[in-house]
Amino acid sequence: RSTYVLQTQIGELVQDFTQPTAAVRVAMHLQLTNTVSRRAVSKEIVVTEPMSERSPQAGIASANRATARALREVAQFVLDNAID
Repeated sequence: RSTYVLQTQIGELVQDFTQPTAAVRVAMHLQLTNTVSRRAVSKEIVVTEPMSERSPQAGIASANRATARALREVAQFVLDNAID
């Protein structure tokens, strides 16, 4: 039975007001390593979530949605690649 290590690095968590529709962007780098075989796979995840308005509350709500989407992608990446 293999053991896996998931390393994550948050590269970006920003509110972007430079576009007509403000948005929150989350970027992550993932690396999943099988500690027995030393096989490693990597992935970049970038999620952009529009803000409903230009306010702190809308920014928080968008950041929460973006984070949830990114974490679903992380979970799917692990499920797809952690195969014994």
